[in-house]
Amino acid sequence: MQFGDKKRPSHRKNTAVWCDLAGRSTFYPYEQFCTLADPDSVEYESMMETGVICSPTQYHMVNNDASKIAALIKKYPLIPRDNFHLGDWCLVMTSMNPCPQGGIVYIDTMDEPDGIRPLASSMLISSMRTCGPGTLLCLNLCHSRPYTGKLVSLKRFYQNLEPHMDKNWLHVEGSDGTTGFYPPKTNRTQMLTIYFWRRP
Repeated sequence: MQFGDKKRPSHRKNTAVWCDLAGRSTFYPYEQFCTLADPDSVEYESMMETGVICSPTQYHMVNNDASKIAALIKKYPLIPRDNFHLGDWCLVMTSMNPCPQGGIVYIDTMDEPDGIRPLASSMLISSMRTCGPGTLLCLNLCHSRPYTGKLVSLKRFYQNLEPHMDKNWLHVEGSDGTTGFYPPKTNRTQMLTIYFWRRP
């Protein structure tokens, strides 16, 4: 098993949520997928396997480490060079204006939303400000620590988010009343993915 294979259930769930909301199974040619990327991950392969993304030109990768961006460029020659973005997530979102006509943005972060620095909410807010209609924002954040059995409070996260929530964004709930997806638990952490949809 390659590094990142454990993320495949999350990738499948993200695309399933998008398909349900968009009412179709594939992107239009102008729609995009944007993600925090790592050269050791198999996210690109996983996402292409879903069939939702129809071309490598729709895939955008962000990392604030120049060596990792260089490795990603070398690893994925079919993706246009301009689709690799070096820098802090919030700054990149402001400059590139991702998914202007819809798509998926996947923010995979270990940041605990009840920490002192509002990193997860800041990353989400910066994406909400720039993504266009028909975009699904998928935010993966820490929910519990298995070693301690302690849940991570989402109260601070939602407090930070609330003043910036635009009426065009819908916090997606599942048909069973759930407000997110719990990927398979790792040895360290139970993650939670929450979804926000900007209506077309």
